[in-house]
Amino acid sequence: EQLLVTLRQVIERYQQGDTPSRDEMRAVAAAILAADDYVEGMKLGHKPDPIALSSALYALSQASSAPADGAVAAEEEAPASVVSVRSGDEDAELLEVFLEEAQEVMETLRANLEISRLHLDSREPWVTMRRAFHTLKGSGRMVGLTELGEVAWAVERAMNKWLATNQPATPELLELVGDAEVLFQHWVEMLKSGSTTARIDTSHLLTVADCIEHDKPLPQPVHPHKEEPAAVEPAMPETTEPAAQPQATEEPPIVIGAISLSPTLFRIASEEAVEHASALRASLDALQDATDPIVTHSFMRAAHTLAGVNRTMGFLPVAELAFALEQWLEPRIDKHGAVGTPQLVLLDDVISTLHRLCTGVRNLEEPAAQPELIARLA
Repeated sequence: EQLLVTLRQVIERYQQGDTPSRDEMRAVAAAILAADDYVEGMKLGHKPDPIALSSALYALSQASSAPADGAVAAEEEAPASVVSVRSGDEDAELLEVFLEEAQEVMETLRANLEISRLHLDSREPWVTMRRAFHTLKGSGRMVGLTELGEVAWAVERAMNKWLATNQPATPELLELVGDAEVLFQHWVEMLKSGSTTARIDTSHLLTVADCIEHDKPLPQPVHPHKEEPAAVEPAMPETTEPAAQPQATEEPPIVIGAISLSPTLFRIASEEAVEHASALRASLDALQDATDPIVTHSFMRAAHTLAGVNRTMGFLPVAELAFALEQWLEPRIDKHGAVGTPQLVLLDDVISTLHRLCTGVRNLEEPAAQPELIARLA
């Protein structure tokens, strides 16, 4: 009810000649969309989500009291590119609830992203993914994770723009959502680690989202050596065609076996995979040094995330082995006597293999399936 009252007040201001800022127009559109989703959910018999309405009301209230258009425009022209994963002012209890919800959202996002890659014409997975970013935006703002909410909102707006066109998904949109999934998974993991100093670069994601939202050309990678070919053959300038130069500077996709990935997604995801494999090694080292080895939840979580990252990239041999390790670790968490010398030997074999496979992927090597190790973990 309060959301409807606020919307009515804003519309009355417009009728009286007030000019809204871009942020306020976006907030109004998001509020109407949230109300529409709420009503549609009730019609279908779903349990209403009051958090979405509350976050829409909060965003609308903030936008309505924002600085003048000139200040807002100046701020939008220079968005922060590297942001802290958290401000430190978050409510601890709400943050815990948010992290539980965020993990479910990320799993839903990954599953629907895989479906959308196979069925470009299907609209349903894209609607689900748009709602996932809408949830991250609203829940993040409610907790106090303002930067996370703003980045999620940027992706949501880009998806809203595409959904309105009713056209098949484009490679650019797939790359945007794939990059966003990896970035937000990393963000969630940093929050779970309790880090208060970690920072994350959102510049590329925000730039691409803005280009898709406003129909602007996507940025092209720039290489410092792009003009070298022209300098090598100065006597034959006629062979150099300016129109072909942008193609020469485009960064080609990363191809490993049957998998083709955008360079941005590959760099982020492959580095993250090696980091999680190293985290598994550190957890195993701690077990080997302990007089009473006990599996921790963070040990299992590293295996879970490693499986998710590799599944997103499409490297199923790594994902399946990491998932088997996760399943093996989970029932042994916090249990005394669950890990002895034979189990430590098995873990060493599995984790050494995972680290080798992840390093190989980073070096553009196709990973091989590991049925024997998976069988040992069963």
